[in-house]
Parts: sequence; structure tokens; C-alpha cells
Amino acid sequence: MFNFHNESRFLSAHNIGSRHSLLLPEKIMAGKTSPHILSTSTNLLGFCLVVITSLHIAQKSQTTLVDEFTSLVALLLTFSSILSFISIRTNKPRIEKAFETIADLLFFTSLTGTAVIIIYITISFWNI
Repeated sequence: MFNFHNESRFLSAHNIGSRHSLLLPEKIMAGKTSPHILSTSTNLLGFCLVVITSLHIAQKSQTTLVDEFTSLVALLLTFSSILSFISIRTNKPRIEKAFETIADLLFFTSLTGTAVIIIYITISFWNI
């Protein structure tokens, strides 16, 4: 949620009426998504590891491709976590924005992959 009290620096007297008085999303959101990506991607990484472990315990890893796809999603989530962590820790705005953007794209790709895996597992259980 956007808090106008914390972002009042964008509405100083010298820029009212200029193009800077508009609170542009990139100014508000820069550096704000990395902590969310980091926490969510590590949680989803745990979910992927549970799926892979469950398939190996049930000895279903040889008959399905779910563990391979889940491993790929886990790898994407790992890279997303690493890049978002670096984005949080760096003091260079250009590197922060670049790593945050890449982490965001990797996170969205892995989230889509997770949804596909969940749909496939659900359909597989219905067809048993």
C-alpha cells in the first residue's frame, strides 16, 4: 500500500506542477520488490523440494516428469533469490534495478511453472 506521508519527498515545493510531481511507479517501486521476491521465492523453493522429495519417497520419480520440471523451477527460484538478495545489498542503483528486474522475471517464470506443475499433479490425481 502506498503511504503518502513517507513519500512526501516527491512533492516538494520546487517540483509541484512539473513532471516530477507525478508519483511515477518506477520511482516508488524501485528497490521495493526485492524483499518480497526473496521471501516468496525461498518459500516456493521449499515447496519444490517437498514435491521432489515426495516423488522420490513414493518412487514415482521414474514414471513422471514432474520432478524434472520441479527441479527446473527450483533452479529458477534459486537464481531469483540470489539476484534479489544482491539487489537488496548493493549500493549501486543501476545494479540494483537490473538485478531486481531479472529476479522479477525469473520469479514470474518460476511462478508460472509452479502453477503448471500443480495443475498437472491435480489432473494426475483425478485420473487415478
